[in-house]
Amino acid sequence: MKRIDTSKDSITLYSYGPNGWGDKTLKDTREINCLFQLGMTQNRNDYVDGLGTDAHVYLNEEDEYVLSQVYRLEGCYVNYSTLGGDEKDNWYKIERVKPGRETLTTNEINCVHCFLTKSTPHSAEIPAPVPVP
Repeated sequence: MKRIDTSKDSITLYSYGPNGWGDKTLKDTREINCLFQLGMTQNRNDYVDGLGTDAHVYLNEEDEYVLSQVYRLEGCYVNYSTLGGDEKDNWYKIERVKPGRETLTTNEINCVHCFLTKSTPHSAEIPAPVPVP
């Protein structure tokens, strides 16, 4: 399988974890090279217009942090600035991670595909993250 060029875009990955009181707090912030794809679907059924968004990110499989956390990325938040938009509106949550492996030859990970859903860090369950300078 041809490797995906994951150097085109850059995201900020925020991982959260429980503190001593059981509240979710910001554990780690990383800038990671990736390939970000955003799609939109539109349909009309029974005089109702439906809009759906679909976001995927292919993370850099050579990044040591990604390889060490590949099965722990679900639940992390991603901030990606699309077309120079406002950063506070471009939050996504990683719902599912599907690592691709070259099973016939080396069994190495050659692709880390993350399925995203639109989200916001300012919800009741997640405190707003503080960007790291």
